[in-house]
This record gives sequence, C-alpha cells and structure tokens, in this order.
Amino acid sequence: MQEKYPTVEVAFGPVINANREADPFYTHAQTRVLVNGKWVWVTYAAGICQLTDTKERFFDLNHYPVDMFYVWLWKPTAPTAAAPLPAVSVTDAPSISDLRPSSASAK
Repeated sequence: MQEKYPTVEVAFGPVINANREADPFYTHAQTRVLVNGKWVWVTYAAGICQLTDTKERFFDLNHYPVDMFYVWLWKPTAPTAAAPLPAVSVTDAPSISDLRPSSASAK
C-alpha cells in the first residue's frame, strides 16, 4: 500500500469482545491509508491488500506511521532489556514484487 499511497498508518488497540467491550488481553492492528484526504482501511485477503470500508473488531486507540509501529513492535519487554532496536528504513525496503521469486527462479 505504501507504494501506491504515501501516507500509511497502522492503527491498533484492544479487540472488541462478544459483549462489545474492550478485551484487555487481546490487541489487534489494521492498516489504513490516506486517499484524497480521507482515511480508508486496508484488508488482506487471498494474498492481496485491498481498500475496504470495514474496520475490524477493535478499538483503534493508537495510530502510528509504519516505521514507528515497527519500532514499537521491537521495544524491550522488560525494563532491564537493553537489546538494540533493529535499524528501520522503510523508504529503502524492497517492494513486494521485488520479494517474489521470478518465474525462472521458481522452477
């Protein structure tokens, strides 16, 4: 999606349970993109990212640019953990088409 839409965010927060309440034990994330000044949700189905009107069942309490969400995922889990964060360079990341094996190498 970032190849087509320059402004991409990841929204995340607690899942909505069957009682329509926030479940403190489960969180969920969903991507959204800015299209003509309006935020549009993204879904992933059958191996394809698609724009959708549907926000999945979670409270989107936080919204981060993709690179910041990546850093958040790699934050230390304990106060004493001093592992360095991985280098983040979303602009230099290969596209999905670059990661797919070519038909010649797939054989």
